[in-house]
Amino acid sequence: MSVDIRTAEVPDSILAGWQQTVDLVSEIASIPAVLIIRDQGEQLEVFVASDNLTNPFSKGSLDVQGQLCQAFVRHENPLHVADIAQHPEWQACLAEMQGMVSYYGLPLYWPGGALFGTICVFDSTENHYAENIRTLLSRFQKTIEADLECMARQARLEAANEVLTQLYEKQQQELLSLREQLSNEVDNRASMAQTLEYVQRYDALTGLPNRAALLSHMEHILSVNAEQQFAVLYIGLQNFKTINDSYGYLIGDQILQRISDRLRHDLSGNFYLARVTGNEFVVLLATSRIEELSVRLANRLSHSLNQPLVIDQQNITVPIKMGLAMSPADGPDASTLLKKAGAAMNLGKVSGSAYTFFTDSMQLVLDERCRLESHLVDALKNSEFSLHFQPLIATDSRRLIGAEALLRWFNPVLGHVRPDQFISLAERNGQIVDIGHFVLRTAIEQISSWYRLYNYPMRMAVNISPVQFRDTGLVRYVADLLTEFELPPNMLELEITEGVLMQDEYQATRVINALKRIGVGVSLDDFGTGYASLSYLQKYAFDTLKIDRGFIAHLDNSEQDRELARAIIAMARKLNLNVIAEGIETQEQNDFILEEGCDCGQGYLYGRPVPALEFAAAHLEGVSSVMNNAQMAIA
Repeated sequence: MSVDIRTAEVPDSILAGWQQTVDLVSEIASIPAVLIIRDQGEQLEVFVASDNLTNPFSKGSLDVQGQLCQAFVRHENPLHVADIAQHPEWQACLAEMQGMVSYYGLPLYWPGGALFGTICVFDSTENHYAENIRTLLSRFQKTIEADLECMARQARLEAANEVLTQLYEKQQQELLSLREQLSNEVDNRASMAQTLEYVQRYDALTGLPNRAALLSHMEHILSVNAEQQFAVLYIGLQNFKTINDSYGYLIGDQILQRISDRLRHDLSGNFYLARVTGNEFVVLLATSRIEELSVRLANRLSHSLNQPLVIDQQNITVPIKMGLAMSPADGPDASTLLKKAGAAMNLGKVSGSAYTFFTDSMQLVLDERCRLESHLVDALKNSEFSLHFQPLIATDSRRLIGAEALLRWFNPVLGHVRPDQFISLAERNGQIVDIGHFVLRTAIEQISSWYRLYNYPMRMAVNISPVQFRDTGLVRYVADLLTEFELPPNMLELEITEGVLMQDEYQATRVINALKRIGVGVSLDDFGTGYASLSYLQKYAFDTLKIDRGFIAHLDNSEQDRELARAIIAMARKLNLNVIAEGIETQEQNDFILEEGCDCGQGYLYGRPVPALEFAAAHLEGVSSVMNNAQMAIA
């Protein structure tokens, strides 16, 4: 009996196993979308989808006209497209991928060779998919096809029961055969369960225990003896994002494997080694004379790990930092010890030491951070945030051409809190998107009000956090605010830093181009402080460059800074970009940038950041409501 593969239902028990499979692959590989797609003839159905917030594909969605997806699903062999945008065969179909740019998939077949669909992964960045991920998908492919074979056999059995009742003896033989195959499948599933347990506790790239396994091991030690002495040595690879950007993720993976090999080689005896995050490792040392041995170990590892790695005939040095926490002195439980060792590593970056022990002073820093976070949680709800505005002034005429919106936080308990104290905390705890929405709404509402009141067109500059820039709803939110407050888009300029661009070049290009399409200007802030700033001018459509105040502060006594500022201004003018010099505090600085042709200045010479009422009184009162001859440099 044949089976209609387009209408055959998949049992809930098998579907549950498939769902567990795609969720596990998504978690292990840190991939946004893992799907099982079913071929329905005229339609493609997302049959199972990994259950995570970054997955743009939802279970049950149908694709009728998507030529790219249909080609992927109906490809008879494993298909890998590392970057769809760069692939001549597929790049025209990039718009169908809902922000995904790379693909790897394996076909799924019914018994007999008919196509059921595919198990596949999509990533929002270029991805070459490491061999261990491909192997894991291949294993799941075989398991799913075994499920399909069981379904097909079960369907044939049910049909045989209906139409071949007279062949009872033959039917019994077939049942016996099926029972044997099902028994084999049970054995296969038991083996797969062991595999799943392994991948849940071990890092796929290096084969080391992962964070969960490490914490479990530490908790076991403490449960046996709460006073057990051991050291937690937290090792972080510095500037690893830059290495991935410069050499590519394949080289980055090789570096991580080489580092793990060196650690295995250098460690002997009573050590436990784990990879806890992408570029961070932990060594657990349980012994007596713990501090003495920890120092020896840290020195040995520092010397070994800082030796150059030779990969693809390139010498690559990966600086490392280490932080140490001791049990039981630094904490009673595994999570606390791991947190403090990581904090020691991060705080040690300032001192430049190869390794740093957790200290009471670090505890004070952590306590202060926790105190800030506890108040920051309710700051927006309690209306503790406000905006101050600093003027942007035309250097030739001293005419006002705009303002930058600057966030301020006053807490009844903490008093005034500097942005550099709380912005990074808001980025880590996820509040920065809501705070960023508050800043955008308040700034746009304010300049719209000024525009109606004074009939004076000028631009409002607003800083955008890297986390906020990754929010997929940013451009829509800005467009909705412009419509709500009836503000011309060219009166708004969003300022981003190099940190935004380093996160995800594809996302940066997409968002910048979308902002340009709705008429909003984009400014590159703190220009000159990043190693790749010149390349960014080539890649992205900026309207304005802001020269970092570090080049302006020493114009009076540094010929080098004068030449650098002069070169930046000349280059920007050649590229038809507006230029703003930050940190102008003296008339001499103003005269210099004016002579070099800089369009605009910002700094205490022209005005300090002040609340909206003070800004209007100082810079907008008395402005004529008729501005027929105004020539504004609005990007």
